[in-house]
Amino acid sequence: MIIFIFPIAGISQVGNVIDFTVNKPDVVITVLPNDSVFWQEKRNHIFITVEKGKSKLNKAELTVGRLTRIGPTEFVATFDSVCETVLKVYERLPNGKSRLAIAKPYKVIEKPMPTVTVAGVAKDSAVGIKRLLHIGALQVDLKDSPVRPAIIGYKMVINSGGQEKVFDANNHKLTLAMRNQIRRLSAGQTIEFRDINVLMPDGGKKTIKTMSVFLVETDEYNIGRSGSLENR
Repeated sequence: MIIFIFPIAGISQVGNVIDFTVNKPDVVITVLPNDSVFWQEKRNHIFITVEKGKSKLNKAELTVGRLTRIGPTEFVATFDSVCETVLKVYERLPNGKSRLAIAKPYKVIEKPMPTVTVAGVAKDSAVGIKRLLHIGALQVDLKDSPVRPAIIGYKMVINSGGQEKVFDANNHKLTLAMRNQIRRLSAGQTIEFRDINVLMPDGGKKTIKTMSVFLVETDEYNIGRSGSLENR
């Protein structure tokens, strides 16, 4: 979808509201994508083209963040933190002068964090030993995403007699060694999962540093509660 934004004479801002004064357009410039959100910690691609008029694209800049030109019409915006910013696009008039043509506000928001559960149970919750062995896997989800992330590795840590036993997995499933160790555990003991590496739908990676569950004895396969997990 294409959005057409025309030259402006001035900008005024009161609080979070930005008002634009629009002149009679001499040029038509398109900015794609046409949403008003950028993501933190991501290369946000922007395409800026002159569709009509005698002016040329002169430059583009952000009031907050970094904007890098990687092609004749392609730019990449990156941000270190959540913020608000304005994309400014300047046209070069036929007489050689530069003029502000577009001022488009954006909100920079944090990428949603994955939700990780152990056999369907959230961190700091109880999980039945039988349930854990029956399901035998960690699960991951991402709110409002049509594509599920994937767990590509993690560590399971058991504290036994003041010493740690560490087991490695290279996917979301419990390994045979992990299962054998869990069978030796009893109710009340805690299992810690560390360095849970998650492959995000956009190809990026997130690491959940640590989460724990504690074991209970039950014949039921549905113990504990699901919930969101923050990156720590």
